[in-house]
Amino acid sequence: MNLVPLILLILFIPQNLLADYFSGKYQYNTFEKAKNAKSVIEFTIVSTKLGLFSTTIPGYIRAFKYEGTEKKGLLLNLKVSFKVKDMDTNHRGRNKDLHHSVLNYLIAPKISVYIESLNPNDESVNAQMSILNKTYPMKISIDFYHLDSSSIEVRGSSRLSLKSLEQLGLKNPSILIAKLDDEIKVNFRILHFK
Repeated sequence: MNLVPLILLILFIPQNLLADYFSGKYQYNTFEKAKNAKSVIEFTIVSTKLGLFSTTIPGYIRAFKYEGTEKKGLLLNLKVSFKVKDMDTNHRGRNKDLHHSVLNYLIAPKISVYIESLNPNDESVNAQMSILNKTYPMKISIDFYHLDSSSIEVRGSSRLSLKSLEQLGLKNPSILIAKLDDEIKVNFRILHFK
């Protein structure tokens, strides 16, 4: 058997074919299960009543999916997506307002975040969030990155601006007696088993 054609074929295989594709999804039935899960996406904002009393409002994504490729220790084309209706603040009225008025899920039912490349040495990466059918640039801090033959784990955080999101069409739910801070904190941990 002539090895030259085989070697040439291997050399000209697109590099993407040499990458390992991975994907997965998580679904939690309740706020508490999402809060206590090993893979979690959390968002929090502070509400101040009458300018005096501040309360942190936590929220969790009860169902999300992710996908990407892994090549030589790099994670490429990472995408995490979820439905607006899967955002849960553990308060029925607040959830209804978030889904219908603030994010208008009937017009824009999904949110996704895309990272082109993640390196084990990265402390932060640029990302693109698709929200309200528009693109919002994000900076994501990477707190932990682990990759071995059986698993991938990434932990990190980001800070979003309520005012900036309002420019995309998000409705600020603040009222006269309860005002939301501008900063929205997002923390996540994604654990994938190969």
